[in-house]
Amino acid sequence: MQIKQKFYSFIEKYYLLNRAKVCDDISFFTNEINNVTKGDLLEFNSGTECLNWTIPKKWTVNQAWIKDSKGELILDYQWHPLYLMTYSNSFKGVITKEELLPHITTDKKRPDCLIYNHRQQYKFNDYSKWGVSMPHNKLKKLHDGLYQVNIDTTFSEGKLLVSRKKLMGATKNSIFFGAHTCHPGLVNDGIAGIAILLQLLKYISTKKYLKYSYDFIFGPEYYAGAAILSKREIAKNLKSGIFLDMMGNGKCLGYSKSFNGNTYIDFVTESVMNKTQTNFFTRDYRKLWGNDEIFYDGPDFRIPTIGLGRDRWEHYHTDKDDLENCDLDQLVESYNFLRQVVDLMENDYIPIRKYKGPLYLDRYGINFDSQGDPEGYSNIQKIQIMADGTMSISEISRDLDIDYFFTFEFFEILFENNLISKEPYYAFDE
Repeated sequence: MQIKQKFYSFIEKYYLLNRAKVCDDISFFTNEINNVTKGDLLEFNSGTECLNWTIPKKWTVNQAWIKDSKGELILDYQWHPLYLMTYSNSFKGVITKEELLPHITTDKKRPDCLIYNHRQQYKFNDYSKWGVSMPHNKLKKLHDGLYQVNIDTTFSEGKLLVSRKKLMGATKNSIFFGAHTCHPGLVNDGIAGIAILLQLLKYISTKKYLKYSYDFIFGPEYYAGAAILSKREIAKNLKSGIFLDMMGNGKCLGYSKSFNGNTYIDFVTESVMNKTQTNFFTRDYRKLWGNDEIFYDGPDFRIPTIGLGRDRWEHYHTDKDDLENCDLDQLVESYNFLRQVVDLMENDYIPIRKYKGPLYLDRYGINFDSQGDPEGYSNIQKIQIMADGTMSISEISRDLDIDYFFTFEFFEILFENNLISKEPYYAFDE
């Protein structure tokens, strides 16, 4: 099966589940992910304190619909999970249109869309409100009169689940990849990133040798970050990370910087962007989408984390974020991008010259025209000066502001000619 078809099949199977923070559907989905990764399934009971966040109660939707005075359905949770406000309370009764309207979420600017009404699931033990969502054009057609509302939900003690798979390398120091399991009925917003990362995990697993360890973390947005970081034995080895969102929405690829903005993961991402993308953008910390980097790269932990994704689009948090509006070719592109990020980190090393003085380039068939390519010729000289056995390829490239891949390819030519040796380079202290 082609990788594009794998992405489609995975997303189609799970995206319409009611993937709220704690509920049966998201537990089922997380178990399914964990069955694929063969990882650790971490459980956090409702009410558990993770940092200063509290795991919410389990939310169960038994049914949710509204009928007009003729007995005709005007909305039903069974049609699409976004028709019901996430973590809505129960309500049963016959009410007027005027009484109903304050409980409907709509958007005049996107009149044909269902809007993801999600704020109540972040309330601290307050699930008192009930609500639904409706396209604005449909809302305008509601007639005066009475409406029968039947929203039957329950709140109970449950478990928030996080799937975590660690691939062990030569060092316990780990780079993590994450995407959120929540957001019912949405595709680019979360689940597309999971589809990509499951394939990336397979790719990294095929490597015979790993320099770094790699953590793959899948759980509900925000709560998973708080839960993982509350586990000191996990958190202490996380050294850098990439969080995925909006991976196939038709816009160009880009990323938001870590809080520091000048870390190893920033450099690696920028280098691969320059190599693979004809057009990309860079945003400051959390200025793209803003996800769990608020925890990982937040107070106390400061684990450099970038947000990888595509630019803003009109279908954000609506039912139009569906498979029809997910560019599968972009998912493949994003997957290949991440492979190159991993390869760069794994292949970065410290070059140690075996010769003295400037290299007699022509002797080894290394041709740079000092007149036709004066910058390249000058860079070759600078690179050799810096290759004194104390700096990695990435450090040399950063110090000289030279493209990483230009520097890497030059040193590979030297290595093939037995002119340098390679010393392993680890970007993070033990």
